[in-house]
Amino acid sequence: MITFQKALDAGAPLPANPHFGKTMEEPVVNAYGKNVGRRVYEECRAHPASLAAKGGHEEMIRFMIGRGVNVNLRDGDGFTLLAFASIYGHTSLARFLLSQGARQRFSSHMSHYPLRLAVYHGYEDLVDLLVENLKQGWADGFLEQIQDAVCGAVVAGQTSMVRYLIEHHNAPVTFVMYYGHPMTPHMQAARDGRADMVRLLLQLGDEVDVGSSLSPRLGQSPLSPLAEAARGNHAEVA
Repeated sequence: MITFQKALDAGAPLPANPHFGKTMEEPVVNAYGKNVGRRVYEECRAHPASLAAKGGHEEMIRFMIGRGVNVNLRDGDGFTLLAFASIYGHTSLARFLLSQGARQRFSSHMSHYPLRLAVYHGYEDLVDLLVENLKQGWADGFLEQIQDAVCGAVVAGQTSMVRYLIEHHNAPVTFVMYYGHPMTPHMQAARDGRADMVRLLLQLGDEVDVGSSLSPRLGQSPLSPLAEAARGNHAEVA
């Protein structure tokens, strides 16, 4: 921190926001070497504030914001400082950023919001903080955000977080989500072969046949949790 201050005092630049270049796109490859999608990002150098947020260095973030750095700055992938706090579980840093005007309505280029990121990684204290902030600062977006959070928990296989959102934050258990195609949390769990998640959703009151009312795309079979389980050969789920 002292070295950083000395560098700034000596004239090192500290821009309020990163300088972006052209928009790029490249394959996203998982640990098993398979192409699982594409990454869209903007060319830019990593901003010191983004690096500090990843490490949870709250004192340094306070210093930089005091020097004029934008509390809602985004990196090349569209992640804000609040998003990094959500990814790495830095609750105290997130609380400070929210007090300085950080907004949850900014998503990454992959459409991931801070609440979904915190839920995906299972940080209950951080989820509580973000949910309360949503109710106060973005009430119109609350339902969409809490549904998105449930989806994130289902995709991550976080059964305890799904239960927590529904029982402690009144998240709905039955709804339709659209990520390129219509899907329900129950159908997603069935597609992933997560029998434990399917049982939990049913226990919490999910309607097993809600997917049957969704219109499939031309040439596709009717949509339902059972169809998704059968398609993936998940006998236990079926």
